[in-house]
Amino acid sequence: MKKQRLAAASVNDMPLNKQNVIACIKELGSFESGFEKDYEKIIEYACRGVEAEAAPIGESESTQLIFLAAARAYYAICITQETSDDFTSFTAGDVTIAGMPSKSARAKEILDLAKQGAAAYLKDDGFAFVEV
Repeated sequence: MKKQRLAAASVNDMPLNKQNVIACIKELGSFESGFEKDYEKIIEYACRGVEAEAAPIGESESTQLIFLAAARAYYAICITQETSDDFTSFTAGDVTIAGMPSKSARAKEILDLAKQGAAAYLKDDGFAFVEV
């Protein structure tokens, strides 16, 4: 008699739905259709990173992981966009003109929120000393 092993589904077995991640990024950043072509590698990296960190999950929890991947990609996109902008502030005499608050700072807040929401669904690879 053959033994069959039932393993919990993991994101590695079922990759994150990239289209759902793209839709979430589009909503976070108010991007136009087709933006994902410019940031394809960033989005792919964010998806694969979350998949690698994910603990075995059920289908219902994958929405938290999709949001986490979208938040990571959005943060990276914001940083990329800011490094291409030369204007942060300008001072002439007593007058200083500063740009709007950083998109990446807001994106970092979204990323932190996504990390909190997905924490229960990520592997805990931490190390701890315990009494024996």
